[in-house]
Amino acid sequence: MSINPRSFKDQATLPCIMLPPSKSPKSFDRDDVIEKIENHFNKRSTQTFRSIALYGIGGAGKTHVAIKYAQARYKQHKINAVLWVEAETKIKVKQSFSDIAGRLQLPGYVPHNHDDNRLLVMTWLQQTMLKNVGENKLMIQIQIIAEAKWLIVYDNVESFDVLVTHWPNLAANGHALITTRNTDLAWEPAEVGIEVETWDIDNGAKCIIHLLADHISADVLASQFNSALELSERLSGHALALDRMAGVIHKRGWTIGQLVEIYDRAPEFGQNGIGPVWQISFQNLSVNASSILAVISCCSADRIPEMLFQPGEPGKLATELPWCGDVLT
Repeated sequence: MSINPRSFKDQATLPCIMLPPSKSPKSFDRDDVIEKIENHFNKRSTQTFRSIALYGIGGAGKTHVAIKYAQARYKQHKINAVLWVEAETKIKVKQSFSDIAGRLQLPGYVPHNHDDNRLLVMTWLQQTMLKNVGENKLMIQIQIIAEAKWLIVYDNVESFDVLVTHWPNLAANGHALITTRNTDLAWEPAEVGIEVETWDIDNGAKCIIHLLADHISADVLASQFNSALELSERLSGHALALDRMAGVIHKRGWTIGQLVEIYDRAPEFGQNGIGPVWQISFQNLSVNASSILAVISCCSADRIPEMLFQPGEPGKLATELPWCGDVLT
């Protein structure tokens, strides 16, 4: 595919924000990590392309930090494009770049033509300019020409091998964030790495109180803070585990103390750890929800088609899935 950058560089549809559905809409803290990201990107540099790897154990909140940072920069009008790449595998990276080309409406975009779409996006990242529409104090629309400011997020990267052909070169003009459990990516390809750590016990307790604030009265929550500290200690301040347990507390109408007691009745996982989190979560699923989870566990984690649960021949459904044939379900 032959591309003349000047023929399309000003034609992307902007602004454009691509973010995954938030796993937890209740944002809590992480301002220290956000500040470190901003400090690095704001440093003077001869490079126009800057990058950071956010690394840490699974479930520590790396993706959450990336989403929070991207949303803040976009709302502040510091960037006009947030581009999200599901980066667990090469196939997902290719599909994400096709999605980006489509969302930007780059001339030459063809659905599922991953190689050509990659070239379109990579060329745009490196050379594009944009026509930005702003307002002056008299609320009169004016047009100005400015360099495009974009942020691209590569989420859940395990190895640089999946990114090598989809990584902007140093001539590009924007910022990249990687979320990963692999600390090597903080050395290459990213310029620097920032660790997203689990909460300490006190902040973990504050996190679960924050997550439950809209569902339990302030007085009751205040009286439950010691129980929140106990739960935070048992979960080692693990952000995802705390989020899941807050959901169980809300769904079941339990107190935090009751959840701690139930957690402690799972001795096969030891006194501390997140193993009981999944056991408690699974035990609180309905029969139908458990059946859905059993099917979904055989699929890729993203973009599971709804039609999978709309069978053409309801009579041939497995015995655990007869309700899928009910159009009112």
